[in-house]
Amino acid sequence: MIAICLYSVLVLALGSSRGALAITTQPWAEAAPADLPDYRRYVQNVPADTAAEVKGRWPDPAANAELSKKYEPILEWFGFSQRYDISQECRAGHKLRWAYFSRSAEATWDFIAISHHLDVPHTILQPRLFYDLVRNTTEATDAYMSTANIAFLKWRGLGHMICHVADILVFGDVTADARPVLQGNCTTPIILHVHTRFTVGVMDMDAYLELMADAATRPWVWFVASNPYELRHLESMGIPLPPSRTLLLRPVGACLLPQPPPVTPQQAFRLAMLANHKQGADGSLVDAWLARTQLVRRVDMLTDPAIHPAVLAQRRGVLHVPFHPAAMLMYAGMAAGTVFVLPSPDFFLQLVADHAVPFCCRSC
Repeated sequence: MIAICLYSVLVLALGSSRGALAITTQPWAEAAPADLPDYRRYVQNVPADTAAEVKGRWPDPAANAELSKKYEPILEWFGFSQRYDISQECRAGHKLRWAYFSRSAEATWDFIAISHHLDVPHTILQPRLFYDLVRNTTEATDAYMSTANIAFLKWRGLGHMICHVADILVFGDVTADARPVLQGNCTTPIILHVHTRFTVGVMDMDAYLELMADAATRPWVWFVASNPYELRHLESMGIPLPPSRTLLLRPVGACLLPQPPPVTPQQAFRLAMLANHKQGADGSLVDAWLARTQLVRRVDMLTDPAIHPAVLAQRRGVLHVPFHPAAMLMYAGMAAGTVFVLPSPDFFLQLVADHAVPFCCRSC
């Protein structure tokens, strides 16, 4: 197998299978005059049409001077890595390869749906797996924790491979997962797809926000928000977003869970509430209100943590106080036809003022 691989490399390097065969059947180093340049010595022992192909390939003084000029400034080759320049492919309209990093199934489904619709070649990567690079070696005690030191170790361990795994890198859901490539100054085009968990897991907030503010100045870094609130939230933390590289893209509400069985006619007539959101306002406010008004018997509590939006769509309505402005379940529910019963904006502000309604993922 090794011999076959080496033979293939020779064929590719020399540009002709006949040229490669000439090497294996006729040792040119012995047959050609010793004072000829290497490529001329090789040309002496290959057919004329093949000689025209290989002549001048290497050594080529002009090409060597050009490469030397390009790479001489690099003084440290031990950790050197270089991405492929996709400028020409991009201008020509060729398809570029995308890599999507996300911990959220819902966000991943959305990206898969959009990529499929646009016929974008892509791969999906799970950032939780990079925790093994820092487990028991730093202050990291869970897979979400992010500090400058943790990011440095992830970059040192796999950063260059992450940087070059695709032509475009997209970090969705937990934005701090992009910290290793940003801190390592990876210049592959990067899209930060901001939902709500922009600061989740961050333990050194000042250093993180300083890095993100600097990333916003890099021409290869783009910000895509799932709702207008995220943009205002980032700017409130001192991250001035560049208008030319900041986009708003509402989730399409894709769901790739198996299709559930239909609900019963009795269930379809009743309202529902998401009991798995008890850490939010549904648990702190709606539960108490239902008990106080004796309406509990008219509402079904849905406890499945991975509930299919088609189940919600079959109900008469879903009582819900949004626990953050980009709840993917709401986008998926609306795409399926769910009727959400929500507080009005004025009533919601009153709830926030009177009851300290908890909002997910706002650490500053």
